[in-house]
Amino acid sequence: MKTIHYKLYNKKVVELEVSDEFAEQYRLLEIEEKRDYEREKKRKKHRVSYENLAENHFEVEDKNAIDPLNYLIEQEEAAQKERDLTNMVEFLTDKQREVFVMYFKQHLSKQGIARKLGIDESTVRKRLNACIKKIQKYFE
Repeated sequence: MKTIHYKLYNKKVVELEVSDEFAEQYRLLEIEEKRDYEREKKRKKHRVSYENLAENHFEVEDKNAIDPLNYLIEQEEAAQKERDLTNMVEFLTDKQREVFVMYFKQHLSKQGIARKLGIDESTVRKRLNACIKKIQKYFE
Protein backbone atom coordinates (compact mmCIF):
# COMPACT_ATOMS: atom_id res chain seq x y z
CA MET A 1 0.00 0.00 0.00
CA LYS A 2 1.14 3.52 -0.81
CA THR A 3 0.00 6.98 0.13
CA ILE A 4 -0.97 9.59 -2.45
CA HIS A 5 -1.79 13.27 -2.02
CA TYR A 6 -5.13 14.05 -3.65
CA LYS A 7 -6.34 17.62 -4.18
CA LEU A 8 -10.07 18.07 -3.52
CA TYR A 9 -12.31 20.48 -5.41
CA ASN A 10 -11.89 23.06 -2.61
CA LYS A 11 -8.09 22.84 -3.12
CA LYS A 12 -7.66 20.99 0.15
CA VAL A 13 -5.09 18.18 -0.06
CA VAL A 14 -5.79 14.84 1.60
CA GLU A 15 -3.64 11.76 1.95
CA LEU A 16 -5.16 8.52 0.71
CA GLU A 17 -3.84 5.02 1.12
CA VAL A 18 -4.11 3.12 -2.15
CA SER A 19 -2.74 0.00 -3.79
CA ASP A 20 0.68 0.12 -5.43
CA GLU A 21 -0.92 -0.34 -8.86
CA PHE A 22 -3.32 2.55 -8.30
CA ALA A 23 -0.52 4.78 -7.00
CA GLU A 24 1.52 4.11 -10.15
CA GLN A 25 -1.41 4.93 -12.43
CA TYR A 26 -2.11 8.08 -10.39
CA ARG A 27 1.55 9.09 -10.79
CA LEU A 28 1.29 8.59 -14.55
CA LEU A 29 -1.85 10.73 -14.65
CA GLU A 30 -0.11 13.51 -12.72
CA ILE A 31 2.78 13.41 -15.20
CA GLU A 32 0.34 13.63 -18.10
CA GLU A 33 -1.44 16.60 -16.50
CA LYS A 34 1.88 18.40 -16.13
CA ARG A 35 2.72 17.68 -19.78
CA ASP A 36 -0.68 18.98 -20.88
CA TYR A 37 -0.15 22.14 -18.85
CA GLU A 38 3.29 22.71 -20.39
CA ARG A 39 1.97 22.04 -23.92
CA GLU A 40 -0.81 24.55 -23.40
CA LYS A 41 1.69 27.15 -22.17
CA LYS A 42 3.75 26.61 -25.33
CA ARG A 43 0.67 26.88 -27.53
CA LYS A 44 -0.38 30.14 -25.87
CA LYS A 45 3.11 31.57 -26.22
CA HIS A 46 3.20 30.59 -29.87
CA ARG A 47 -0.27 32.02 -30.50
CA VAL A 48 0.65 35.33 -28.85
CA SER A 49 3.86 35.56 -30.88
CA TYR A 50 1.97 34.96 -34.10
CA GLU A 51 -0.65 37.57 -33.21
CA ASN A 52 2.05 40.15 -32.39
CA LEU A 53 3.66 39.62 -35.78
CA ALA A 54 0.34 40.04 -37.54
CA GLU A 55 -0.51 43.19 -35.57
CA ASN A 56 2.84 44.76 -36.46
CA HIS A 57 2.16 44.09 -40.18
CA PHE A 58 4.91 41.55 -40.61
CA GLU A 59 4.34 39.19 -43.47
CA VAL A 60 3.56 35.76 -42.22
CA GLU A 61 3.87 32.55 -44.16
CA ASP A 62 0.78 30.70 -45.36
CA LYS A 63 -1.52 30.12 -42.40
CA ASN A 64 -2.47 26.73 -43.83
CA ALA A 65 1.14 25.54 -43.79
CA ILE A 66 2.05 22.94 -41.20
CA ASP A 67 3.24 24.62 -38.02
CA PRO A 68 6.41 22.82 -36.85
CA LEU A 69 5.62 23.37 -33.16
CA ASN A 70 2.10 21.96 -33.47
CA TYR A 71 3.44 19.09 -35.54
CA LEU A 72 5.95 18.20 -32.80
CA ILE A 73 3.26 18.50 -30.14
CA GLU A 74 0.95 16.21 -32.12
CA GLN A 75 3.78 13.71 -32.56
CA GLU A 76 4.48 13.75 -28.81
CA GLU A 77 0.78 13.32 -28.03
CA ALA A 78 0.58 10.34 -30.40
CA ALA A 79 3.67 8.80 -28.78
CA GLN A 80 2.16 9.37 -25.32
CA LYS A 81 -1.08 7.67 -26.39
CA GLU A 82 0.99 4.72 -27.57
CA ARG A 83 2.77 4.58 -24.19
CA ASP A 84 -0.57 4.85 -22.37
CA LEU A 85 -1.95 1.97 -24.44
CA THR A 86 1.08 -0.11 -23.51
CA ASN A 87 0.54 0.69 -19.81
CA MET A 88 -3.14 -0.26 -20.08
CA VAL A 89 -2.48 -3.77 -21.31
CA GLU A 90 -0.13 -4.64 -18.46
CA PHE A 91 -2.94 -5.76 -16.17
CA LEU A 92 -4.81 -7.84 -18.78
CA THR A 93 -4.45 -11.60 -19.01
CA ASP A 94 -2.19 -12.94 -21.76
CA LYS A 95 -5.15 -13.99 -23.92
CA GLN A 96 -6.90 -10.66 -23.43
CA ARG A 97 -3.69 -8.74 -24.15
CA GLU A 98 -3.12 -10.72 -27.35
CA VAL A 99 -6.59 -9.90 -28.70
CA PHE A 100 -6.42 -6.29 -27.49
CA VAL A 101 -3.09 -5.66 -29.24
CA MET A 102 -4.24 -7.29 -32.47
CA TYR A 103 -7.45 -5.25 -32.51
CA PHE A 104 -6.30 -1.83 -31.30
CA LYS A 105 -2.64 -1.72 -32.34
CA GLN A 106 -2.52 -3.92 -35.42
CA HIS A 107 -6.06 -2.89 -36.49
CA LEU A 108 -7.12 -6.42 -37.37
CA SER A 109 -10.83 -7.18 -37.62
CA LYS A 110 -12.47 -9.47 -35.09
CA GLN A 111 -12.92 -12.02 -37.84
CA GLY A 112 -9.25 -11.72 -38.82
CA ILE A 113 -8.14 -12.18 -35.21
CA ALA A 114 -10.36 -15.26 -34.87
CA ARG A 115 -8.86 -16.75 -38.03
CA LYS A 116 -5.29 -15.97 -36.95
CA LEU A 117 -5.73 -17.44 -33.45
CA GLY A 118 -7.89 -20.34 -34.57
CA ILE A 119 -10.75 -19.40 -32.20
CA ASP A 120 -14.38 -18.47 -32.64
CA GLU A 121 -15.24 -14.83 -33.44
CA SER A 122 -17.57 -14.71 -30.42
CA THR A 123 -14.58 -15.58 -28.21
CA VAL A 124 -12.71 -12.61 -29.68
CA ARG A 125 -15.70 -10.34 -28.93
CA LYS A 126 -15.94 -11.66 -25.36
CA ARG A 127 -12.23 -11.09 -24.75
CA LEU A 128 -12.38 -7.56 -26.17
CA ASN A 129 -15.43 -6.75 -24.04
CA ALA A 130 -13.62 -8.11 -20.98
CA CYS A 131 -10.60 -5.93 -21.81
CA ILE A 132 -12.71 -2.81 -22.14
CA LYS A 133 -14.58 -3.49 -18.91
CA LYS A 134 -11.31 -4.12 -17.06
CA ILE A 135 -9.78 -0.91 -18.38
CA GLN A 136 -12.88 1.14 -17.55
CA LYS A 137 -13.04 -0.34 -14.06
CA TYR A 138 -9.34 0.30 -13.51
CA PHE A 139 -9.55 3.96 -14.50
CA GLU A 140 -12.80 4.82 -12.69
